[in-house]
Amino acid sequence: GVSFAQNLLDIYRYSKGSCSLYSYIDQPASNIPKQMMHEKVLYMTDASIAPGAPANPGLYGGIVKFIRIARETKNMSLEQVITRMTGRTAARFSLKDRGYLRNGYFADVTVFDPNTISDRATLENPEQFAEGIDQVFINGQLVLSNGRINREIMAGQLLT
Repeated sequence: GVSFAQNLLDIYRYSKGSCSLYSYIDQPASNIPKQMMHEKVLYMTDASIAPGAPANPGLYGGIVKFIRIARETKNMSLEQVITRMTGRTAARFSLKDRGYLRNGYFADVTVFDPNTISDRATLENPEQFAEGIDQVFINGQLVLSNGRINREIMAGQLLT
């Protein structure tokens, strides 16, 4: 019987601030650039595929959206945005050997053009891949190049 926003606030209060909750999908677009600049904000998506359910646009462009917004609004540098979705997020979730390009770390790398990378997925048309991504490496193995996924390479690893 309460609003979505009130539910989030109640969960946060009852957990004594130990949880992290946020949904940008139902927020006015003008709120996102202001919220993404807060020093404690990290960028991630927990969107998943559910058989028979409508696709979540976060699967196709959730992370890219933050890069595009930073580029368009000039409210943050590309480096700040990338660090919040990689290194700082890996540290927050205690993921060892991830999040940075360092010797001995897992090499999960996305090669993209910062001038053209853009999200295309919407609630109305969610299954739209992002533009401007040239290559994706998972654990050092090339799995996407020139818009083609190499489905023979199973480089991913379950993170626990």
